[in-house]
Amino acid sequence: SVAQTDVSEEVRAAAGQRFTQLLCGAERGAAALADRVQRLAASTDIKLIEEIARRGAESELRRAALQRIEREALLGDIALQDADPELRYAAVARIKQKSTLERVAKQARMKDKRVCAAAREKLEQMAADEERPTRLRQQARHVCAALEALVRASDWTVVGARLTRIEADWKQLHAEWDVVKDGAFDADLAARLATARAAFDAAFAQHEQALRSQRE
Repeated sequence: SVAQTDVSEEVRAAAGQRFTQLLCGAERGAAALADRVQRLAASTDIKLIEEIARRGAESELRRAALQRIEREALLGDIALQDADPELRYAAVARIKQKSTLERVAKQARMKDKRVCAAAREKLEQMAADEERPTRLRQQARHVCAALEALVRASDWTVVGARLTRIEADWKQLHAEWDVVKDGAFDADLAARLATARAAFDAAFAQHEQALRSQRE
């Protein structure tokens, strides 16, 4: 194309701008929407894709471009400025950075409650994800302490139910732990629980032996 091969920089720039406008559907003579969506899908020019995401005439075309946008600042702009409320909402779903979500939540607060709510929901989830490992480790410490206390129990008639609860709590901790987000589970806490369980099994075996001796 002239936009790529003409030796004149000015001519190349003008041809490139004309091509972008035609692909956006912003000028007479533009191809049918389906053809432009197909051309967009074949393009690897990120600047062109971003321009279509901003200025494409049809929501369908802008949506196709949006699915390939990674730049946070532009996603934030689309979430705040696109004419189609569904695309504004879809842009929020692609935002990953806390600062961008904060900007969108703040600026959309008075003009797009749905976008604002979506951004706030993602911020809340980010906060929960950041807090979760600390919370789960603290809960794991409580479970370990509960099992260690069970080893020293004086009333062996209730230890069965307590042990079942402790095991259920530990299983739930592992179910909530996300290896991808949180990393490997705390090896020290796992070892602490294993040690406490071994001590409990030994203590319970002694208790059972004592009962058998009494019967004899």
